[in-house]
Amino acid sequence: QEQIEMFAFLFSYVSALPFDQVRYVVLLLSCFPLGFIFRHLLVPARTGVAARHAFFSAVGLVIGTLCFQWQMLILCAFVAVSYMFLLTTPAAVVQRYTMAWALVCISAGHLYRLLTDYGGYHMDFTTPLMILVQRVTLVGFAVHDGMARKSSELNDDQKTQKLSRIPSLLEYVSYTINYTMLAGPSWTFTEHLSYMEGRGGVPEAEGNMKSPSALYAIATKCASAVMFCVLYLGIPYSVQM
Repeated sequence: QEQIEMFAFLFSYVSALPFDQVRYVVLLLSCFPLGFIFRHLLVPARTGVAARHAFFSAVGLVIGTLCFQWQMLILCAFVAVSYMFLLTTPAAVVQRYTMAWALVCISAGHLYRLLTDYGGYHMDFTTPLMILVQRVTLVGFAVHDGMARKSSELNDDQKTQKLSRIPSLLEYVSYTINYTMLAGPSWTFTEHLSYMEGRGGVPEAEGNMKSPSALYAIATKCASAVMFCVLYLGIPYSVQM
């Protein structure tokens, strides 16, 4: 933690950029080597699904704490209450309670920003909260579709994404609180389980499943990020407005 804080502080000093934003970018870039470790070392063929879930969750908690400090507790509380609704609320109405809870929290977060940092770019818990709102509501509606509705009432996408059981706590935490919560993307819970369990890959000659190469996707996304970063830093603020 001290090394990351020192590097972010030095880069912030040299670049004259706010420390919290530099720290966020440094931690975001650290997800690339972590993703490599997860993809190539913790492969489903050699690693249990529970271990993959645990790694995803632990890294998310560490990065979130380093980036948002004590405010990470707010995000954990948001996820904990959302999971409590899944356990205690009937499937027929769980999506309503989950959506209401998410809307209350995201509205409170934005009101907090309006009062404390109106028009500013300070990095705080409201950034990952927007990602978490998408994820907890997706699970709530997937549980409702899978446990309270008939298959004939669902469209093709709902049939694919529905859940016929409540996710375990470890599965839920690894889906919500992981290192992708810094900037997304957001995906459905069934897609998350498929990735964790090693399903949905490309068949090999031996009958095993091989994950498709991510090199092209990484290269194009990084190129886009660099381009927009250069534009943002190079264009005067008055022109941007």
